[in-house]
Amino acid sequence: MQRKVLHLLWDGDLGGVQRYVFQLLKNGCWDNSKHSICFMAKPGRILNTQTLPEFQMQALGLSRGWQLSSRCKIHDMLKHTAPDVIHCHCDTPAVSLNLDLFRKCTKIYTEHGDTIMRRKRSIFTNLIWKLTGRSWDSLIMNSNFVKEDFCRRFARLEPKVTVIPNPLLENHAITHQPFHHAKTLQIGIFGRAVWQKGLDIALEVACEVLRTNKSFHFNFYGDGELMPQLLDIRKSKGLEEFVTFHGFVDKPLEQMAMMDCNIVPSRIEPFGLVALEALSVGTPVVGFQRSGVSEIVEHEKSGMLVAHGDVKAMAEAILKITGDETHWLEYSANAQQHAINGFSLQKHCELLEALYSH
Repeated sequence: MQRKVLHLLWDGDLGGVQRYVFQLLKNGCWDNSKHSICFMAKPGRILNTQTLPEFQMQALGLSRGWQLSSRCKIHDMLKHTAPDVIHCHCDTPAVSLNLDLFRKCTKIYTEHGDTIMRRKRSIFTNLIWKLTGRSWDSLIMNSNFVKEDFCRRFARLEPKVTVIPNPLLENHAITHQPFHHAKTLQIGIFGRAVWQKGLDIALEVACEVLRTNKSFHFNFYGDGELMPQLLDIRKSKGLEEFVTFHGFVDKPLEQMAMMDCNIVPSRIEPFGLVALEALSVGTPVVGFQRSGVSEIVEHEKSGMLVAHGDVKAMAEAILKITGDETHWLEYSANAQQHAINGFSLQKHCELLEALYSH
């Protein structure tokens, strides 16, 4: 008999967590588990009954993570679903403060980086973890970078922690575009327009690169609250000719495969799914050392890693990777091989199944 696994998320809207859950359930290799989803708020563009029609979904309609009415809603949801395993993907206090309702379930929390990324309520988040952390049966961290940060603050929870890197989620048949050094070189930046993702840093990097070589174009993919600011920066720095904001794209790997190099300029990057996806289509990646990207990119093999926040070093890395076609082709081949062989979805699902069975 298959165990019933209920995934808890805040919503189904844009974001790496939602993309992860979507592909995990859609393409997962599940032998012993049947999956469903509960949104603490509501479905969204990534996860909804149209994108995943074969999975049962519920939505509690909360407007705030600490909404007091959540207890009754969570109780009714559990009674209706009767899961064997709760797999939580959000640090919502409505979940953590009501863990006693989950006592009949195996309780697993995946730390996708919420406790690092949260700036506005970090003190409150830390307090919740100190009060409720021991109630979880297993805590999954998607990188050693996340584990180190988490265990530094909650050392007593370290025995519960397992590091399971996010997998390469899509089986694709995308062929990378040929490298044409004589043409304008295309640089990709994929991420939400929020402070943590450092898209303003990417614009500084563009300025540094263009001071040396004007044969580059910088392509930003993603939407978010800081788009007006980014447009102003582009204009103030005279970058309209060299920078395009494309907005959200449904199939980012196709765009990644058209780039000569992708950069991840995040101020905070717990894992870096966009880096892994870029490598998988043969596009070298430049990222910062103090981040989850450093556990994905092999320095000077599949891309380059530079000191955190070093704009000049990131610009120099871009110029180095794209400066010679033979060298670039080596990076590209190494990138694709490393991503496909090192981040198996099959292996990821097997590790999850093992935790579910405890």
